[in-house]
Amino acid sequence: ETLEALAAAENAVRSFCERPGRRSAGAAWLAREGVGHCAALLRSRGLLDRLPDLLASAEHMERLSIPSRCRTAMEKAAERCRLTDADFAPRGTPAGWRRAFSRSVGMEYFVQAENAHASQWEWPAAPDDGVPSLEEPPEPVR
Repeated sequence: ETLEALAAAENAVRSFCERPGRRSAGAAWLAREGVGHCAALLRSRGLLDRLPDLLASAEHMERLSIPSRCRTAMEKAAERCRLTDADFAPRGTPAGWRRAFSRSVGMEYFVQAENAHASQWEWPAAPDDGVPSLEEPPEPVR
């Protein structure tokens, strides 16, 4: 039981650390499939990194009040591509970073190539990933 608990904990940590990379992959996939307009909505609701889970269950998307136009467009795109969770797993090492291994923790982390003192456990990703934010528009001029 202890080994199972340790494996589950390691998977949970890895999943948390990969969230920025999964958000980037999700936003890129939505843009490639012509439904990039849905990315800002999913990001604002904290769902962009869980895109494969959402796409696997239409009921789940409906329960989360994803607008029907986005829901339908994403479902059609997912059907065409036959997506799996592995399609959104971060791959390679992001530009400007290198991987290092922590012997004390037993997991990889990232070190910035230009500054060896800058390191992090989370997958390095651009903060906006090219997804527009959902900000309030300015007040109309009267």
